[in-house]
Amino acid sequence: MPGIFSEAFLGQIINEIKKAILDFKKITEKSVEAYPGYMNLKAASKYAGCSDNTFKKFVEYGLPQIQIEDMNPLYAKKDIDDFMFKHKY
Repeated sequence: MPGIFSEAFLGQIINEIKKAILDFKKITEKSVEAYPGYMNLKAASKYAGCSDNTFKKFVEYGLPQIQIEDMNPLYAKKDIDDFMFKHKY
């Protein structure tokens, strides 16, 4: 029994899927480069998609921060992701 779709059509579909995968890979690689594992307040709030003041509220609500002596605090990307996931509804 012949297939529903032609070989040419299936080839086009496969090429589009490959292109989408490559595009997704490029986007995720840029994201990793743009946001390192540990960030200062400005980068962390940008990563979270909010203002610095809103991000400071997140810290008040339990978002962990890394405080080393008198240095400015740092924020771990994983902690931000976990915090957002925990507060998702």
